[in-house]
Amino acid sequence: MRVAVLEFLDADVFNITPESCIAFLDPLIVSWDIDLASFSLEIALNSRVAPGRLKRFEFIEREARGTSVHEPGLRAFLKDRSLSGDATPEEIEFLSSPNPSWAI
Repeated sequence: MRVAVLEFLDADVFNITPESCIAFLDPLIVSWDIDLASFSLEIALNSRVAPGRLKRFEFIEREARGTSVHEPGLRAFLKDRSLSGDATPEEIEFLSSPNPSWAI
């Protein structure tokens, strides 16, 4: 059991096995429930092993925030001339355009 947990913790995402996931997660999870209509996942944790009894994860759709042209990090970058002083207009336009792959 201990070896399987250590293998799980040492594995990267491309080399993880179902067996190592089971060995690591089985003692932690008492029960779980998924609502396929809303994609919410509710997990009851083993209180002897993990802090917090119930965890809930949900996927929700929200309207885009249109209050600011630039995100706070980009505003700070543009404000600091030591960082953005030599940025070209094309680079600033590129950074100002939202890219779905950045939302990680």
